[in-house]
Amino acid sequence: MNKSIDLILEFGEALHSYGAASYNLEQALQNIAKQLGVEAEFFAAPTLLISGFKIDGESKTYVKRVYPANVDLRKLTYLDTLGDQLIEGNVDVEQAYAELKRIRNLKENSPEIIEIIAYGLAALCVSIFFNANNIEAIAAFFAGTTVGIVSTMLNDKLKHFSEFMAAFLASVVALIFTKYFQNYSYNIVVLASLIVIIPGLSLTIAITELATLNLASGTARLMQSILVFFKLAFGVALAMQFLNLWGIKPHNILPNIEVAIMFKSSALFVACLSFCILFRIPLRFYLWVLSAGALSFFSTYYGINYFGLNITTFLAGFLVCLLSNAFARWRKKPALLLELPGLMLIVPGSVGFKGLQSFVENNSIAGIDSIFNMFLIAIALVSGFLLANILLVPKRSL
Repeated sequence: MNKSIDLILEFGEALHSYGAASYNLEQALQNIAKQLGVEAEFFAAPTLLISGFKIDGESKTYVKRVYPANVDLRKLTYLDTLGDQLIEGNVDVEQAYAELKRIRNLKENSPEIIEIIAYGLAALCVSIFFNANNIEAIAAFFAGTTVGIVSTMLNDKLKHFSEFMAAFLASVVALIFTKYFQNYSYNIVVLASLIVIIPGLSLTIAITELATLNLASGTARLMQSILVFFKLAFGVALAMQFLNLWGIKPHNILPNIEVAIMFKSSALFVACLSFCILFRIPLRFYLWVLSAGALSFFSTYYGINYFGLNITTFLAGFLVCLLSNAFARWRKKPALLLELPGLMLIVPGSVGFKGLQSFVENNSIAGIDSIFNMFLIAIALVSGFLLANILLVPKRSL
């Protein structure tokens, strides 16, 4: 019995570390405990995992402080497979424990330099979605690469400082381009370069957790997202003030071109590949990820002219989650493999970031409007997500 409990506890810590949402994590552990004949209850929050067990009439509670690592969908996929084997009784506790140790000790698939380049490529592609010109796209690549260097190179002691430092340095790179080019939008470059670390996805998960009555976890994740927004906004504001002393001021010229859909489609192809690298999704699922990204992008691109932003976001979230659930049922893999990269293209983070930037620039009315729109988009996205889960249950814990 003790070995089973040790396995459940370590399994929960691993799921937590690799990016599982609280409601998924609790359900997965509940299913495993039931199969192992252990009476248990679980409570998960962004930095906490509480597990209660009833053994021979006695209750025991284990409290584990967990520090979330980067999202790792490769290891999460292996854990999902192992969980299936446990639930179906295909492996015993000893075998499962050994496999769990192996999964946790797996080395990274991609070298750090590949991840850094992926940050830059993701920024370049997002700038194209924002109708950037050639100079803005090049600047976004360099600023995004700078964000990648900060995000991958900082050690654990400085991780809490990474969002601020990334925003500061990316803004410096974007402002340097301002000095030499006139037909150039500083905002597009900064938004595109920070898109991977803007916590729009975390905000969406927080709203989902609140909607599914995981109130403590949802509230904690919501506050964490808001704090990251402030770190990013302060980093950008400090860079602007710093370079103003040198006479460098940002240009915020609105895009005067509409990038052809052919180029945006090519950018989508590269963006999905970048997300596969950054989220550590096994490349054998790349075509599925591309399908989710294409569904997300094109439903938003064409739908917004007919239905408006909020309804289009609802429909895009619904379609992406429907595809993810169908994939999960058919391939017996986590729906998160498609949900995360698919939702990256429609999460409301960029709107919220613009709002905070407006506050920093003393434009309170625009800031309030953007923040309000951010929450409306997040709620629309979550509504589509929940409806898809009702109509097509994935029959998976993750």
